[in-house]
Amino acid sequence: MWHTGRAHAGHEIPLDHRFDWAGHQWYIPAVYRCGKGIVIDMCISVPKDRIKAFADKWGLEEDDDGSRFTGEELSAIQAENPLHIEFTPKIGLNSKTFEACHGCAVSYNPLFPDSNDQEIMYVMRHYHLDPDMGWIVWRYCFRWLNRMEVRSLRLELSQDPYTVPGPSFSVSKPGDSFSFTLPDNKEPHTLTVVDIRAEKFSASLRFSGWEYPSDFYMMSYRLDPPPAPGLITISDSCRGDTAKAAADDASSANDASVIGIIGGADGPTAISAAICGGTEEERIEAACSSAYFALPPSPGDIVWRIGFHRTDFEPTEQKLI
Repeated sequence: MWHTGRAHAGHEIPLDHRFDWAGHQWYIPAVYRCGKGIVIDMCISVPKDRIKAFADKWGLEEDDDGSRFTGEELSAIQAENPLHIEFTPKIGLNSKTFEACHGCAVSYNPLFPDSNDQEIMYVMRHYHLDPDMGWIVWRYCFRWLNRMEVRSLRLELSQDPYTVPGPSFSVSKPGDSFSFTLPDNKEPHTLTVVDIRAEKFSASLRFSGWEYPSDFYMMSYRLDPPPAPGLITISDSCRGDTAKAAADDASSANDASVIGIIGGADGPTAISAAICGGTEEERIEAACSSAYFALPPSPGDIVWRIGFHRTDFEPTEQKLI
């Protein structure tokens, strides 16, 4: 939460530090020394024409909720969104390294200036950010156990992996296989199905008058040769069924506290984990389809999508103090 005059904001240490990293221009106006740690605001600028080109490519409108896009398209949109960047920060305070205990972000879209919320407008005014640019502003908090004097401060940033949509495929039974190549080095891999079967969540999926789908297909598979851990995930290319008003409690369908437990803005939830022991060559992975109220008749009706996780930029270290 950004300080708006209702609480003590901590002691501000002006920096005016600027640098280029991960295809963006970064601006760190200040850090704040608080009773429980250090707070850093990071302002990332995005040219307006880059945002417009992205919006035009996907036909995005001001109030677009994304419901007209497929799961594969939503993954591509998130990967290409110039107002979206994920990274992991650390700080070196004096001789000690601290990881962030929590963080939050707001963004400013210059294409629709009247639609930006009050919090980002407060940040824009406070740091005198150019309203003709797009902005992503991250605030991260780094907690210390004991209050420390700030003699030196460095910031370490590393890019988090993002998902690049890969090929789609369907399989019906154990032994079915699908071959594909990695996008960077064109290394061939083969996915072979070990088992595929219908499953059902054991617990009732009802919350605040809403019922969520509980039926899904679970596929266990082997990749040959095994890729590096965390490089690939398999998910359902269909978003599955959305929640519906519970038949025995339809009157509460307008309850605002609906809990999204399956799927989300990025498409269906994917599960990928080692489920059997053995050597690396024998490693068996698992993936779950989206959830449905009534499963498609055959496992072959599910269209699976491969997602490749990648990073494009080396970590950076910035000396702040």
